[in-house]
Amino acid sequence: MLARCAHSICVFDGDLANLHWENPQRLALLTTLLATQNEAPLRVVLRDSRHFLVKAPRIYQTLQTWSHRAQVRQTSRALSELRDAILIVDRQNALIRFEKTLPRSVLIENSPEEVLPYQQRFDEIWQESGKNLLQTSLGL
Repeated sequence: MLARCAHSICVFDGDLANLHWENPQRLALLTTLLATQNEAPLRVVLRDSRHFLVKAPRIYQTLQTWSHRAQVRQTSRALSELRDAILIVDRQNALIRFEKTLPRSVLIENSPEEVLPYQQRFDEIWQESGKNLLQTSLGL
């Protein structure tokens, strides 16, 4: 899915561990995306941010470097019990896992109409989630 990305990625996941973004090839694809897009092409919502903040230093540092083009949020307590996962690329390709513990999923390719309900669900989760985990305070 990352190799297909030209404009944007939206991710709703437990902790990013299963996406293996620490892999050098995947990290290079993400870096290229962030370097070539003028807008914010990467939005990530996590149910649990501990893995991302503590056990994924390469992806965290990369996204911190590109924090003006990427956002990572954690769900509110009310949404932390959701059990699905969403990966949407360019608003026309998607991988949807309906239950995090089961292998059942759906792959949608080149179909903005089929992706639209999942994009709307992601946008709703995004709006209900907390602050950007990549933001840092400036001491003035």
